[in-house]
Amino acid sequence: MVVQRDDLLVLGVDWHVHYDHSAGEIVSAFLKGLGNGVIQGRHCPLCGAVWLPPRAYCERCFVATDQWVSVGPGGVLEAFTIVGQKFDNLPEPPYVIAFARLDGSDSSLANFLTMTLGSVEEMAERLAVGQRIRAEFKPESQRQLRITDFHYVLA
Repeated sequence: MVVQRDDLLVLGVDWHVHYDHSAGEIVSAFLKGLGNGVIQGRHCPLCGAVWLPPRAYCERCFVATDQWVSVGPGGVLEAFTIVGQKFDNLPEPPYVIAFARLDGSDSSLANFLTMTLGSVEEMAERLAVGQRIRAEFKPESQRQLRITDFHYVLA
């Protein structure tokens, strides 16, 4: 579809492109850990921070992280959004995307937060920053070495 706006044309284009993304050494190890039911961050040898999602370098000190540290499964809800509109390749709304700081980590990790309530209003009444959550893994046979191998639930 072509739309004219002032003197310019706006061209509507649908792109359907397959792309193979190399996860790299750190993210590959993180995803393999998820496949085994373990969530791990990376430790900074200088400031002691544990980064999740794991990073090769500390964002505070700019030095290489030196070891894996298991975190969670419990944690604290730091931010969330309730999605009420349908998006391709995502769950049927309403659903929650949450940022949680898992116990033992110094940063937040985004993932779905699963709730059984039916409306956006009910979800909003039940959720608050600072609530305890926990990571819950899919059965091992259903894991695909992806971040969606687990989700958050209210603790």
